[in-house]
Amino acid sequence: MSDYLKPRMGKNFALVRDYTEDTILLIDFRTLHVLMSDSLRERELSKEFILKAHGDVLSLGFGIGFVLFPLLDKPEVKTITVVEKHKEILDLCASQLEIPDNVFIVHENALTYQPDTEFDVIFDDCPHDIDPEEKIYFGSYEMEMRLRKSLKPGGIYINWGNNG
Repeated sequence: MSDYLKPRMGKNFALVRDYTEDTILLIDFRTLHVLMSDSLRERELSKEFILKAHGDVLSLGFGIGFVLFPLLDKPEVKTITVVEKHKEILDLCASQLEIPDNVFIVHENALTYQPDTEFDVIFDDCPHDIDPEEKIYFGSYEMEMRLRKSLKPGGIYINWGNNG
């Protein structure tokens, strides 16, 4: 991923290169947290999702978009819908990538998003804590229970870092 994205600065977010690890980091200036990177750890935590992905996939949170590339290489993945709240993240990251026709980017808050279609796999790659803009706590359990209603029969819901 670090080969595809170039460092950029926005008002609230930045893409920066960590040359010691040869990774790209997406940093939130408001909270001073790294939201995502293409580090070995992040790749390991996403591996199970990538292996299980098939059919119609919903990914919550665009981040730097690094899960898209392995999904696009899987013939068993038909469509990918990615929900991202922050237009600035899409401007920094998605604008640098070639997005094929079977990838749909929805500019909405993934924490409150209600799909109007069903999915075979839902990948929850969102932080579950206080939303700094809305000052509301979003728990992973509540979100998961709401989104499980959008799974096709036999579909799977995977939390980032807690795959299964």
